[in-house]
Amino acid sequence: MLCMLLLACACPGVASAGDSSPPSDQLTLSLDTSAVRIRARDMQWNGQRLQWDRRLADAGLFAAIEAQQRENDSDALLDLGGHRMWAHWIASGQVRLGGDNAFLPRRAIDLALGYRLRPDVVLQIGTTQARHADSNAHLASASLLLYRGDDEWEFGIRGGSAGNPSRRISLGFARGQWRCGAQWDCGAQVSAGRNVFGADELGLDTGDGWIAAAHAAYHLARGNSLRLDVAVGRANDFRQNTIALSYRHDLVQH
Repeated sequence: MLCMLLLACACPGVASAGDSSPPSDQLTLSLDTSAVRIRARDMQWNGQRLQWDRRLADAGLFAAIEAQQRENDSDALLDLGGHRMWAHWIASGQVRLGGDNAFLPRRAIDLALGYRLRPDVVLQIGTTQARHADSNAHLASASLLLYRGDDEWEFGIRGGSAGNPSRRISLGFARGQWRCGAQWDCGAQVSAGRNVFGADELGLDTGDGWIAAAHAAYHLARGNSLRLDVAVGRANDFRQNTIALSYRHDLVQH
């Protein structure tokens, strides 16, 4: 899966801070498949993810199990995280545990801290530390998030090093999510720079490249929804086309 396209902020929309809505729980099942070419070799990668979310007025938690298959290898992850909002600060964290994984991280931690400059503007910094089978990744990011009603926008940079020998990662990214109909949410994101795949594919030096993605989510009755994601990535001797389908089920029916 194009993990680097998932550059959505770790914190929730600031518009929900202080919301008095009751707690809600959701289950999301996601399936994805990617057509990948590395140099002249074609292959298919697949992934599955089951995630539970609990949303509170000023906080949230999630737990997920993820599995991915690449040719003869199959890896799995336990993914745990959450966020907490205060008057001006937003903190979030995520831990991924993967045992003896071959290509997914064996251990990883993501931390982010945001400061609300205005009610609809958040400045966020973050760090990612990941240990893989025979190498590590060390990344830092900074971004600006803008909120307009139900719409959300983020512009930022990310950099660091990964792999053995170490390779530099340096990229910029932008993403947006907006209501595009009475029952539809739409979104798009793009990232470009040096080794945009480097945090996930530690054994490859992909040079300059880019990733573009878009999604559409349709809201069904009782808080349930379907979402379709498509993504395209290109770099030196590396290309990846991904499609993903997700179903979110609200455990507390409205």
